[in-house]
Amino acid sequence: MVLEGDRRINLYLMVVGFLGIVIFALPFLALFLRIEYGQMLIILRYPEVKASIVLSMITALVATAIALFLGLGLAYVLAFWEFPFKAALDTFSTLPMVLPPSAAGYILLLAFGKFGLLGRPIYRLFGVSILFSTYAIILAQVFVITPFVIGAAKSAFLDINPNYIRAAATLGADQLTIVKEIILPLSKKGILAGTIMAFARAIGEFGASVMVAGLLQTMPIAIFNMAMRGTRDEANIIAFILILISFTMLFIFRHYMGERR
Repeated sequence: MVLEGDRRINLYLMVVGFLGIVIFALPFLALFLRIEYGQMLIILRYPEVKASIVLSMITALVATAIALFLGLGLAYVLAFWEFPFKAALDTFSTLPMVLPPSAAGYILLLAFGKFGLLGRPIYRLFGVSILFSTYAIILAQVFVITPFVIGAAKSAFLDINPNYIRAAATLGADQLTIVKEIILPLSKKGILAGTIMAFARAIGEFGASVMVAGLLQTMPIAIFNMAMRGTRDEANIIAFILILISFTMLFIFRHYMGERR
């Protein structure tokens, strides 16, 4: 027996659910209807399009590798060490995830610009400016994505049964052996999931990168520039590629997270 109140609630949920699906699906549909699929291979050969794809893939891969190196170390410290202001460091390490992209780009300019806190001595000593180069894009991506690795790795470390670590230590294993033989193998799926999300975030990074990239164009920057000057066919193709990459990364992430459960 369905009560009148239940019918109203169900109708409300159906309407809200339908509106939600429309709001989320409509932008994708608008893109898919505008893509010139017959011209896709030709457009992919355009120098500007090809360069943006290559640059995005290279910088995202390098940034993810650096973020993995930095993030695992900090995640280990946050998971297993006890020290004053640990909670503050934990919060600070995740700040780039919620920091407005324009603010992230601006503080990177202040730190690594030619007259910045670290950029000035680097320029004076080596005559090298970090900004407006491939290195600047990688730096921006690392700054934004490292918290994804830290969060995933720390959660994976904390899920490990501490009895395993204590048993290994009792049997005489040193810290490096415990890390290599127990901690990393038991947490590899969580680390991989965080790495996948970090790569997906890196390849889609726009706000901070656009402030430090100069004339260089990753795929998100290329989409913005192309849309502004009206070359929509190229922008459509690059957006389509980004959606495919993001969907693939998210699918793999959910697969591994599902296995963990």
